[in-house]
Formats: sequence, C-alpha cells, structure tokens
Amino acid sequence: MLLQIVLEDSTSMFFILNFHILVSAEKKDTDDSGHWELALQKIDELQKIVREQEKRISMMLEKRPSEFEIKTLTKLQNTAKKQSTRIVQLEARVQELENVAKADENIPVEIKGNELLSESNGASVTPNKTFNRREGLLNIQPTTVPVDTVAFFAYLSTDTQASAAHHILTFDKVITNVGNAYHSHQGTFFAPRTGIYVFTWTIRLTDYSKQTTELLVNNNVIYWIYFNSNDSVDGSVTGTAVVQVNQGDDVLIRTGSRFHTGTIKSNHDGKSSFAGWILMREKGDMKIDELQKTVHAQDERISMLEKRPSESEIQTLTELQSTVKKQGTRIAQLEVRIKELETVVKANENIPVEILRNGQLSETNGTSVMSKTTHSRRGRLLSIQPTTVPVDMVAFYAYVSANIPASVAHRIIAFDKVVTNVGNAYHPHSGTFIAPRSGLYVFTWTIRLYLHYHHTTELLVNNNVVNRIYFAPAGNIDGSVSSTAVVQVNQGDDVLIRTGSSQHSGEIVGDSNGVSSFAGWILM
Repeated sequence: MLLQIVLEDSTSMFFILNFHILVSAEKKDTDDSGHWELALQKIDELQKIVREQEKRISMMLEKRPSEFEIKTLTKLQNTAKKQSTRIVQLEARVQELENVAKADENIPVEIKGNELLSESNGASVTPNKTFNRREGLLNIQPTTVPVDTVAFFAYLSTDTQASAAHHILTFDKVITNVGNAYHSHQGTFFAPRTGIYVFTWTIRLTDYSKQTTELLVNNNVIYWIYFNSNDSVDGSVTGTAVVQVNQGDDVLIRTGSRFHTGTIKSNHDGKSSFAGWILMREKGDMKIDELQKTVHAQDERISMLEKRPSESEIQTLTELQSTVKKQGTRIAQLEVRIKELETVVKANENIPVEILRNGQLSETNGTSVMSKTTHSRRGRLLSIQPTTVPVDMVAFYAYVSANIPASVAHRIIAFDKVVTNVGNAYHPHSGTFIAPRSGLYVFTWTIRLYLHYHHTTELLVNNNVVNRIYFAPAGNIDGSVSSTAVVQVNQGDDVLIRTGSSQHSGEIVGDSNGVSSFAGWILM
C-alpha cells in the first residue's frame, strides 16, 4: 500500500514520504456461535437436498436417451429432411434438362439455385459481408461477472467542502459497482458477504487545506492518512488497507476529528476517489455457496432430463444413418446426371448457358456453403493485436527508467522498464496494456515530480478517461502522487496513462531515488 504524508517543519519546508503499510482490522469476536450454528444447519439441509437429487437422477432420469443421442438423432432428422427436399429439386432439374435436350431448342437456360440459408432460421445470407467490432468502454455491454465477486470504484464529481469533523465523503460518481454494495448517496459500502477486502482512497488538496481522512468499518477507525497542502502545493495522498469485513458491515471514508480544513478537490485536473474489492471469503460461507450452486445445477439437470423423449418417441440412430446414406448416394447420382444433360444442352445450343447452382452440400445439414466472406476488424492502437493468454492470471508492473519530457497535452507515458508481465499483455514501447480477456481489472499508477513542474495524468480505457490525478509541487518539494481504479475491461480494450489536456509542465521523474510506475491486474 502506498501512503503519502506531507510533514511541515519550522522552516516551512515540505517532504512527501512514501510508505507501504498492511493494516489489519481490529479483531472482532470470532466466537460467534450463533453464526456457525446457522451455517452448519444450512450446510446439513443443502447436503440432504443434494443427496435426494442424486438419487432421483441415477434411478429415474439417466435411463432416458442421452443429450448426445438426442442431438445426433435430431441432426440426422434435419439432414434427411433437407436431403429429401434437395432430391426433389434435383429430380425436377433433371426432368427439365431432359425435356430441353429432347426438344433440341436454341433457348438459353438460366438456372438460379436456392439462396444460402442460415442454419438457425432459414434467412438469406449475403456473401462478402463485413463484420466490424465497435470499440469503446461505454459502448460495449459488461461481461457477466461471477456472483461471488464484489468490487466498486467511485470518485467525487465536484469539489467538496469538508471543514467539519467526521464528515462522510460521498463519492457520488460510480464507475464500477459489481454486487451493487456501494451506495453513492451515502458514500457507504455494505459488505454483501464475509471475507478479506482491499480498500483504497485518494484525497486531493490545495490552497492551505489540511485534512485527516479515516477508513471506518462499523464505526471503528481502521486506518487514516494526513495531507497539508500549505500555500503552494496541489497534490494528492493515497491510503490502502487490507481488512477482515463481516457480512452487513458498513465501510466509509470520513474527515478526522482534529484536521479538517478547506475543500477536498475533484475536477478535470485530478480526482478524489474511493475503491474496494474482495480478496477471499470465509470457508463456511464458501461451503454454503458451493452447495447452493450444486443444488441449482442439479435442478437444471433434472429439468433437462425430464424433457427428454422416451425411446419409443424417436427414430433409431441406425435407421436414420441408413436413410441419410441412401439419400446422399441419390443426390450424387442426380448431380452427375445434371452435368451430363448440361453438356448435351450446351452442345446443341448456339448461346452459352449460364447455370447458377448451389455449392456442395455439407455432410451434416445439406445446406449450401458460400466462401470468401470478408471479416475485417478495426485496428487497435499502434496496430497491436490483443495477446491470447492460455492462463487465467493477467498482471503487469512497469516503471520509467529515466526522466520523461512531458510538456505536451495527451502525451502517452511509456513505462519502459517491465518488472512483471504475466500474460504479455503490456507493451512497453507504446506504454499500452491490451486486455487479453474480459473482466474486472485494478489499475494503479504513481507520478513523481519536483521543482515547479505540475501535471494532470489520466487513466484511459479505449480513449475514455476513467480517472485523473493532479500534482503541483512547489519550491524544493520532490514527491509522488498515486491513484487506483477498479474498472470493467473487455477483451481487446487498450489501457494507458497519458498527460492531461491543460496541466502538463516539465518532466515526469524516474531515477534511483524514486520512479513513476504503472501496474494492473485482473480480479477474475
């Protein structure tokens, strides 16, 4: 966890310090016998239901034809039906060509085959159709997320006056709220399940403001951070805690009792934000959820098995295979006969005959196949394609190996020194992470500045600004500012850090005394 603290000495010099701190919650009563009795009772009830389901499945339902058998039979029935239709068409065509050949007429024959039918609904399919994927975080529907995942990220939409003790900060602009457990009108997260959680918050101050902000869990202060902006500093401070939270506990950020002067800033140049996500759950709750999922899955299986037809209601596999084979042979014979008759007709006519026939029949369903369909895809940033990763985990961490001149708007910061790149989805030459799969991701970045430099830096997902931070040190101050966001990212989305549109003066620093960095990882 990155903590930044500004200390003021007698000469009005300022120092910004960075610490990594792991905070555990104040120990709560773990001997809650009532909770465990209810959990054990629930587990016993669910196990009985599972046993009854298994008995019913094994004794009654599994004796019916399998899903594979039904699908195979249905597939063969559809193929036989389409073959029958095709045979009728071919026989009619043979009869037509035989009549033409006998009459020896000089009339050009134009034969149009059936349109290509889609397998699902018989609708006409136009060849050479171009498929484009519209990119953009806000234009693509979020991927379905597992129900046991909990995560949120929100920031203040405007500056907030906070000159009173214990003022709850309502981070009202919600970007991510998986589980719907964060309530923006109260600024409070209500834990939907027991587990280990990570919470992080960033506070931006300027113009003589000084604030202590506290992380509370059920009115217990877990951790607090302090920042004094004095007269010339515009910057942010970030706190992070890892804490045990029980189901129903409320978690929030509020001002402290001693230091609460001025306005908490949050505007186009930089945001004040609050985020959190679950790391792991209690074993008892996980067992209950596991059994509930088993009950639900077996209910669906029972429902599916009950819908199966009996053996007497379906045609046997052997009979259908024989029918399909015979009709396939008949179709081949008719197509050979049509070719012979077309040759005869062409030889007897002075005008070329243009015959548009269906393509080859597919072995499975007898439908025509048209080729050369063009698939195009809108290019990614810098023509980099998403990386396919065979493993579930995706994570990266990189920093700048030297100072970067960044006195221009929208300069992409290329964090070129890669320390971690699980999945190979971060590209240091462009400073861009391209998501190899859809999911919830955590992104965090740190910017170091000194002297009179000042910068707004932005987190972008597919050219959409998700979060901003601002830092304006003064005099001889040398320090860093950090921020974190939890956001839904779709496969192929590009994620990067760039300078803002208006505040971009001086170098972004990275040397042996401290670096500017960028990191991210998938939550699921």
